[in-house]
Amino acid sequence: MTIEDLVKIKKFLKLNEKEINRRLEEERKRIPKVTARGYLGLRIKRFETSECGLIKYLAQHNPELLTEALDKYSHYAGDEAKAEIIENMTQHYIFELLLLEKEKKKKR
Repeated sequence: MTIEDLVKIKKFLKLNEKEINRRLEEERKRIPKVTARGYLGLRIKRFETSECGLIKYLAQHNPELLTEALDKYSHYAGDEAKAEIIENMTQHYIFELLLLEKEKKKKR
């Protein structure tokens, strides 16, 4: 995932810097020191399904349609289901940020 993709997803999720930093710190504490990249790769792999791919695509390229779909879905499956989708997107976003951070450090 590129920085541009993450910026679009961040905009869709309406995350503020304080929330991002809090969640980044939480996840940094959970990452094993020896195999951080492998750990993050495994955590991100969880989101490599066709459904997640569609959701990421819509968040990046048509956030209005995704918002509309999630609103309609919550009427069908309940607000908890919509909240779970948003939380999963947020987790994926945080893991991708951490992976980019690790890759930048590796290049230095």
